[in-house]
Amino acid sequence: MAQPYYHPPVKRSITIAGHATSISLEPVFWDWLKTEAATRQIPINALVAQIDLERMQSDTPPGLASAVRLWLAAQLQQNAQAEVTFRWANGEADYTRLGQLMFDAVHALPSPYSEDERIAWMPEPRSGPVWNDRLAKQNVLLAETDGDEALGFMSLEQLEKAGHAYVDFAYIAGPARGSGLFRALYEQIEDEARAQGKHRLETHASLMAQPAFAAMGFAVLHEEQVEMASPHGPQKLRRFAMRKSL
Repeated sequence: MAQPYYHPPVKRSITIAGHATSISLEPVFWDWLKTEAATRQIPINALVAQIDLERMQSDTPPGLASAVRLWLAAQLQQNAQAEVTFRWANGEADYTRLGQLMFDAVHALPSPYSEDERIAWMPEPRSGPVWNDRLAKQNVLLAETDGDEALGFMSLEQLEKAGHAYVDFAYIAGPARGSGLFRALYEQIEDEARAQGKHRLETHASLMAQPAFAAMGFAVLHEEQVEMASPHGPQKLRRFAMRKSL
């Protein structure tokens, strides 16, 4: 199956300083740009205008599309170099932040799931008493920058079967992907599981998360399809049941 990020540029209409123009970007870069704009809580046109202004101040200005790609690469590098701290999430404020991070990761990043599937999966950010209660019963490890920007989280849930635990959530913010954060979170979650006397971890991994869990030593037990409702009818989302012995 072809990966969704191997796609040629798509021309899109934008407005810069009141002037209509267009930009041709691969969908993976356009989705990433939307994520950055959402993080800054500004329209995507405003972010492109900012990048356009910065590129024109260069001694050898690249084209607008190239400038956008270079700017995104710079954001990735800056986030990779930022100091990351880890702590156990605790309380409604943390849980609400993680609900938003999870929503953004599902919707704003390149994904093997269709838009309808992502809407069915998560129609809105999770928050409120039910969400807070679910996370309060788990060990939730939060990674954040020294500026308190949430970069990712992973959670460990106790199972009734003795010695078994479940990795319930594992989400990484777009700018932190590819930085090794998934491994850093997982290694601490596994250490916590061992400290609790667990000898087996289980999870249900999305199409995006399955390779990361496999790299941590999880084996696929079987593939599943979960049916979820959406405004355009039921959607069947693929995922993998996985397990690792400690």
